[in-house]
Amino acid sequence: MLHHRWRVAGGDELPFTHDAIEQMYVHSEGVPRTQVILAGNALLAAYLRRTDQIGPDDIQAIVRDRGLPDVLESSPAVESLPPKQRVLLQGRT
Repeated sequence: MLHHRWRVAGGDELPFTHDAIEQMYVHSEGVPRTQVILAGNALLAAYLRRTDQIGPDDIQAIVRDRGLPDVLESSPAVESLPPKQRVLLQGRT
């Protein structure tokens, strides 16, 4: 969905890293409207910081700033992932 919306808006290379997209999906619990809100906020933050790359830390900051619940600990979407991917999403090394 994000790729399509980005292309329709005239963008070439998507500014979101793969991990950032995964973070958006997890935090939105797959709800497209929430994904769009997170993406829009992340794009605005990236513009203000004058950067062209949006990573998972940026998405985490947006989630905290917007007061969204941290679904990483209890989400069925996260629980269904292999342990290695869960660790990556939760930002633990």
